Amino acid sequence: LRRADLERITAAVSEAEARTSAEIVTVVASQSGSYTGQVLLVCLAAMAAYSVLYFVFMGFVQKFLALFLWHVHPVNLLFVFVSGQVLFFGLAFGLLSFFPRLRRGVVSGKDRNARVRLRAESAFYRYNVTATGAGNGLLLYISLFERRVELLVDSGIAARVKNETWQDVVDGIVSGIREGRFVPAVESAVARCGAVLAGPFPRRQGDVNELPDKPVVE
Repeated sequence: LRRADLERITAAVSEAEARTSAEIVTVVASQSGSYTGQVLLVCLAAMAAYSVLYFVFMGFVQKFLALFLWHVHPVNLLFVFVSGQVLFFGLAFGLLSFFPRLRRGVVSGKDRNARVRLRAESAFYRYNVTATGAGNGLLLYISLFERRVELLVDSGIAARVKNETWQDVVDGIVSGIREGRFVPAVESAVARCGAVLAGPFPRRQGDVNELPDKPVVE
């Protein structure tokens, strides 16, 4: 996100909160989990596949080495075997590291959803969304790698606004991101949240801004 993008989202939050005493916190995370275990498992699988193929085609490897060596020693075969393992492991690791789509493909949807939910719940407390006096804090958590949005509300909002109300907000952000309209989608979602919250939590004289309007980038 560019500085101008952050300023637009900040302005959208400020405008939305001008209509309500509720607090809206936005968090944009590049990803909610490292998924190191899954990546290493795929790398080991690639290395194992190479190992099997090596022994299946060992005769071909010997003939190939014979083109360059006077005599093919076992140590030459071992060197090629180990070098190939390292190469395939590194190639798989590099591809999964530099191409998010590939890395996302080796992680189950259930695992991605669970990681995002856990990280969003953590952010709910880390960024003091529960610290408002009226229990009217709302967290909009967007995790880009997992392509998932979580919207969490404090007890005051949960008691006065039906949970199904927020699904349209989440769907709007997801569809906007898919269409390449990230910032407008977030602005629209924040405005929608402000409109919904203005009913049960109208802005009153003397209300103070309890939480920062600027989005958090993780």
